[in-house]
Amino acid sequence: MAAATANASAAGTVPVDYKSLRFQWINVIFFAATTAMAIYSVILIPMQWKTMAFAALLFALGCLSITAGYHRHWSHRAYEARWPMRVFFALGGACAFQGSALWWCRHHRAHHRWTDSEHDPYGAQKGLFWSHIGWLLYEEDAAKAQAQKKRRPRVYVDDLEQDPILAWQHRNFVWLAPVMSFLFPTVVAGYFWGDWMGGYFHSGILRMVATHHVTFCVNSLAHYLGETAYEDEQTPRDHFITALITFGEGYHNFHHTFPRDYRNAVRWWQYDPTKWLIWTCSKLGLAYGLRRFPENEVTKARVIIAAKRLEAEKRQVNWGLQRSELPKFTWDEFIRACEDPKNWWTVIDGDVYDIAPFADEHPGGMTFMRTARGRDVTDAFNGGVHRHRGVAQRLLDSLRIATIVKP
Repeated sequence: MAAATANASAAGTVPVDYKSLRFQWINVIFFAATTAMAIYSVILIPMQWKTMAFAALLFALGCLSITAGYHRHWSHRAYEARWPMRVFFALGGACAFQGSALWWCRHHRAHHRWTDSEHDPYGAQKGLFWSHIGWLLYEEDAAKAQAQKKRRPRVYVDDLEQDPILAWQHRNFVWLAPVMSFLFPTVVAGYFWGDWMGGYFHSGILRMVATHHVTFCVNSLAHYLGETAYEDEQTPRDHFITALITFGEGYHNFHHTFPRDYRNAVRWWQYDPTKWLIWTCSKLGLAYGLRRFPENEVTKARVIIAAKRLEAEKRQVNWGLQRSELPKFTWDEFIRACEDPKNWWTVIDGDVYDIAPFADEHPGGMTFMRTARGRDVTDAFNGGVHRHRGVAQRLLDSLRIATIVKP
């Protein structure tokens, strides 16, 4: 797996002047309060295994509602879902408490349309904090915000506005989100096994805070950690750790290159439970029309990036001077030059090589190398003594200093 790379877009990092921004106080208070309550619940509220298991289940269902529902289905239309699946995602998204699907998808489509530009709502070029949560905590003053809004082209969400389930969720999100995220887990844990406090704090608050930051990692960590395997002009990256955290969304370079593919992971060893949920639902008749980008195009993108990296690496290698760039000696000039004891030169296949840098390391020893000095050892090199291949042939390229010409 490729090593982590620094976060940088094609245009480079653009620091955010936080002093020029103002707080979005509703969001600041909400995130500060829920984070404080989550910490309080871990330290002071006794944990019951039933409640924690229920919290883990809600956590997984909420995260998958975002990844498979908000993201791959509604934002990118990577597949079609029947109404029971869409209702589940609408309720699960409300349980995740990340805004209505219409609000979420509008921002996400803007992110894809203007990735790493000034119009990207959570552009990674503004830094890890901004892309993770800063964009939710700060806003420009009213005048700047209005000017920015006028400059930003419209994001197309007409298809989503026509979905009655999304329209219902959007209209009712103000009460639906608190009910699904706080009241529902509290009542279930309290009524069925008597853990009212744990239901509210562990299955509600703590689970919701964890869900937030898992999803936020798709905007931040997935643009910071890993490799650019399919496209290298923007910040999205692929990494197993991010995929593990985000239910498969960590193969983000693939996703930004092929956004309408229902998969993020395409290799057998890559972790993408969201992909397998969608695939399973298609077998059960709940999903259909799963979109996959042509395999030839996926391979082509990967090969192009691999070739670019290979070319960059080749430029770092000393291949020696090309024959057209070499000084030209007659045989007599070569012999006279070798009379200088500092010149450990030999001739192979019509080219002159300075063997001094390699003399101590040659397997034949220093005595053998002395016998090659001032001579044409083509026959010995090509099989008379040993038939040299591979590494030896390439090593000669870096030792070549001239070529022999006829007088």
